Amino acid sequence: MKIILFCILRKFFVKLKVNDSVIVLEKRIFLQKTVLLNRRDIVREQTRRTLFLRLIGAKEVTLFTQNGKIVFFLAESETPDFLPKRSKILLKPRFFEVIFGAFIDTRALAGIAVFALTLRKIAKIFGGSYFDGIIRAISTTAESLAQALSFAHIVLPKTAVFLAVFALLSWIFAFIRKILSLSRFELSYKNGEIFVKNGLITIYENSLVLNSAAVVSRKTFFSLITKRAPIYFREVMIFPCASKTAFRKILRLLFGFETTSQASIKSPLRAVFGHCALPMWLFIGFSAALLLLFITGSGAALITRTLLTAGTLISAYLFLLFFLYMRSAESAFSDDFVMISTRKSAALYTAVFPRTLIGGAVLGQSVFQQMSGLCSLKISLPERKTLTARLIPKPSLSRA
Repeated sequence: MKIILFCILRKFFVKLKVNDSVIVLEKRIFLQKTVLLNRRDIVREQTRRTLFLRLIGAKEVTLFTQNGKIVFFLAESETPDFLPKRSKILLKPRFFEVIFGAFIDTRALAGIAVFALTLRKIAKIFGGSYFDGIIRAISTTAESLAQALSFAHIVLPKTAVFLAVFALLSWIFAFIRKILSLSRFELSYKNGEIFVKNGLITIYENSLVLNSAAVVSRKTFFSLITKRAPIYFREVMIFPCASKTAFRKILRLLFGFETTSQASIKSPLRAVFGHCALPMWLFIGFSAALLLLFITGSGAALITRTLLTAGTLISAYLFLLFFLYMRSAESAFSDDFVMISTRKSAALYTAVFPRTLIGGAVLGQSVFQQMSGLCSLKISLPERKTLTARLIPKPSLSRA
């Protein structure tokens, strides 16, 4: 529909007007719709050029503000002054760094959704026989895997094995897409804006205004092992693989945050229960049930013992992961910036942002935290974002 709007209807029903202060987008098809955007409110500009768009000589433009975005199409030859502009390349990651960034940035649930949507599109375009063939291949693979596991006395329902294979294929599919999207990655800086260009099949160009947003480092278990993590700004990856030293260097050179001289605040070891309570109780529950089966000699089905063993191993892994996140999380407060580490799902995010960006702060303490001298600090940022530093010493926070 969007392509039709560009190719057929734009010359007659869509008008784009640009001046020094505002951008006006008018659409007149059945109803008239006018979008007025102040240029000073733009915080991110993105152009996206898929293979098909390049063939027809077009590009998709998205302008982001703190309150929303507008999307429209331009011809390839149209270059209004608000579009992202490339300058001298400042950073260009190596191939293994791109692979690393793609690995960390690939999300399992998002991969499943994209893979399922892709299969649905295949069925619509090529017919249901292709879709049935793919599902049949996945089912055959799942049956072969279930038989191999049975030789190792690991019994799982066929449905569970099928879902596991589907999830793994989805992740691999999403990983390959992410590698392609991060290929030919380059970062440049000019006049208070960051320019990021990446993509092999679909080319993305982003221009990011350096204000009113946090710089974020996202760590997973693999990041803790390798001591590397990707860096994001305004939800755009600005570098795929940065060590702690490189992260601080980027903060200093691009954003003006000098973090090396600032003492960090961390959760003490006595806060381990607060950070790891859920996986710890799950581990105790699964391991106790598994031990009970062995002690009583119960003739429970092999599948029950397999599920309890899997639950024990997964909860033990999560306990270890949350403990490592607790030891790696750090917060810092200066007159110019704030740094906060917060765990969300199975990843650790470290955000650095100007102190003036804070919209509100809530200091919370339970009865037990009052006895231990710990507290949690929840900070609200623009664009409905919140960050929480959990179980940090209150005296250290008071001095900050």
